[in-house]
Amino acid sequence: PTLRSSDLIYVGALSALLNELDGLGADTGILTLATSNPPEALDPALAERPSRFDRIYRFNVPTNALRRRFLSHWNQRLDAELRVDDVTVDHLAEHTAGFSFAFLQELVVSATVRWVGEAGERKMSELLRGELVALEAQRKAVQPGAGAASAQRKADEDGMS
Repeated sequence: PTLRSSDLIYVGALSALLNELDGLGADTGILTLATSNPPEALDPALAERPSRFDRIYRFNVPTNALRRRFLSHWNQRLDAELRVDDVTVDHLAEHTAGFSFAFLQELVVSATVRWVGEAGERKMSELLRGELVALEAQRKAVQPGAGAASAQRKADEDGMS
């Protein structure tokens, strides 16, 4: 196989990071944090070597109940003219299986920005539903099979709720 320049950059960057993590010098007072949405995508040299990262915390996507609480919290923080009814909150919670808290936040923020940009011409519930469709399309583009996986997660959640 032929190495591309992007492969060489990746290898060089990974080597530099590993050298810093494994350095022999004193690193007193330094805390290294790393995050990854798909942890299985991390290079094994980074993820599977003891002492590079001593603790791993996994944050699963929120359940339907947690999504509803999160969306209700956001809804209460909005100005009264932007707030939606409980039916809309329930609809959004039910249709966001597989969404992380970051995606849920983006849903509310992007709908709010659109509402402001349109000078309140459309109801917030309509904008939220439109943004939900757009974000789901974005997720599917970034994560092929997200729709099917999302449906499976929803089925799993419904059985656990």
